[in-house]
Amino acid sequence: MSDTPDDVLGPDGLMARALPGFEWRPAQLAFARQVADVMARGGVLLAEAGTGTGKTLAYLVPAAQSGRRVVVSTGTRALQDQLANKDLPLLRAALPGGVSSAILKGRRNYLCLHRFETSPPTDDPAWPALARWRDATSTGDRAELAAVDENAPVWDALTVNAEACLGGRCPHYEACFVTRARGRAAAADVVIVNHHLYFADLVVREAGGAALPDHDVVIFDEAHAVPDIASVFFGVQVGTGRLDAWLRDAARAGGGAPPVELGAVAAAAAVLFEALRPPDGGRAPWPDDGTPPAWIDAWLALDDALAEAAHALVARAGEGESVAALARRAAALRDDLARLFDPTDGEAAVAFREARGRGTHLGRQPVDPGARLEPTLYARRHAVVFTSATLAVDGGFDYARRRLGAPEDAETALFDSPFDHAARCRLFLPPDLPSPGSPAHPAAVAAWTERLTALTEGRAFVLFTSVRNLEAVHARLRGRLPWPLLRQGEAPRDRLLARFRSTPGAVLLGTASFWEGVDVAGDALSLVIIDKLPFGVPDDPVLQARLAEARARGEDPFRRVQLPGAALALKQGFGRLLRTRGDRGVVAILDPRLTARGYGKVLLRALPPAPVCRDPDELAAWWRAVAAPPAAD
Repeated sequence: MSDTPDDVLGPDGLMARALPGFEWRPAQLAFARQVADVMARGGVLLAEAGTGTGKTLAYLVPAAQSGRRVVVSTGTRALQDQLANKDLPLLRAALPGGVSSAILKGRRNYLCLHRFETSPPTDDPAWPALARWRDATSTGDRAELAAVDENAPVWDALTVNAEACLGGRCPHYEACFVTRARGRAAAADVVIVNHHLYFADLVVREAGGAALPDHDVVIFDEAHAVPDIASVFFGVQVGTGRLDAWLRDAARAGGGAPPVELGAVAAAAAVLFEALRPPDGGRAPWPDDGTPPAWIDAWLALDDALAEAAHALVARAGEGESVAALARRAAALRDDLARLFDPTDGEAAVAFREARGRGTHLGRQPVDPGARLEPTLYARRHAVVFTSATLAVDGGFDYARRRLGAPEDAETALFDSPFDHAARCRLFLPPDLPSPGSPAHPAAVAAWTERLTALTEGRAFVLFTSVRNLEAVHARLRGRLPWPLLRQGEAPRDRLLARFRSTPGAVLLGTASFWEGVDVAGDALSLVIIDKLPFGVPDDPVLQARLAEARARGEDPFRRVQLPGAALALKQGFGRLLRTRGDRGVVAILDPRLTARGYGKVLLRALPPAPVCRDPDELAAWWRAVAAPPAAD
């Protein structure tokens, strides 16, 4: 029998018998017991499980034993694929009755058969491989097709988002890869999704629909990312990318000769987005004194143009469902623009405008996403589990509980990493660093990067809090390091990571997307350098709204919002280093505030218990003593 987590994960359990070399982990078993308990009784659990705990099996085992349909939501597609292709097959082999599971991703991850059929072959060199794969694949998941990069432009023409999908009206609906994936999910006990898809489902359910099968239990892994993603989905977003996609599809429906109405939409959109684009880049607030009249005029002009285009499309609805869908999309764009420029919901929300590359994005989202989770999530689920390697701040869960809107009686649990940080890691805090706001700071970061990578023979991540800092340091390091220098932006993230893993001594410079969700185990990574403490951008309108809300409650906004957010982000960055028991290396934080300011003690306590070193010679001596190749995990 395998009725309890002990039967599977205990020292003499099914996993130990089925898998040679399986390691019994007391913290893993304790975590699994707590997950099983909350699944049986119902309720909410917030659990931090340090790297190496084995948290995925700790929640998958009770999920498989619960007798309920469980949805596991992850922060990244990489973890989705790990669960589906590694962890669940291991569990399936060990359990006598196995476990039925399915993976479900957002529509943009699947080839659209309708788009493929209606798109003429191009001279893109990827097209022949796509055509062959189309005839052979059973899933349509573009991650299968290694010959074509997941970020290749050709996918823009061959995939659709929820807005552009024809749904049940599509002639390929029954054969559709999304339809088939949903069918597999509806028959599975454990369904693996990501946070974006999960919150899309919550929003759709508010309107009476569903994107996921009904389920009793949800487990959020990488749960530290949930509040920000929830804010996006409970808000409204309109940008140049969305308008451009509509215009491209409408032009294609017009046989390549766009009608006059589309030209009017394009012209009006250009005026609006040019007027709203932040002049200094980045994200900027909506003016405090209301929406400027020029913006209102530009919005109304775009609204009129969309209305005329929609009317013309409705008149052509007899030409096919694609044309009718374009009319509905135009109406949705008008509705969302109205929610941005003339909100009537009364919700405490923040509006902003943002430059994203060459595009411009407009957004409005709730200041407190947790308030929306009570009716949409907690009231509808028997049990909800949030877990991550970074949920607790200073040993407590108050910050995570507030941001998630979790009930006061939610359970909490903290499981420390089993890694021996004292023996395998050093936290290096160089002496005499310039202030992070000083013009001398980028030069100091570059100099310490040279010096520390000479010690570890490259094999380093250098993590930055901004693209500007990255570019300044990259300019100083280019041509000076004897190691291959990789920089975020020169290739898609997954390809850049693959290059890093396969290139001896590589040094990779990255910003936010490399602070978390990146797993480089073994000898390829021995050094993580962090340029500054990861406080939020002070003038970011979303952060400013959260700070204002804290002040209105009579709280210290720095202590309640900025400091805990920085602590979790710093812990994420530190966590890139040790991924297995055999790993060893150095984390260097090049920000003097960590020791000069009183709040630095809170940030230091948030980090794993690695000994602090401030003497470069002492660090070099320690490294030489442990620099033998890491033992196998």
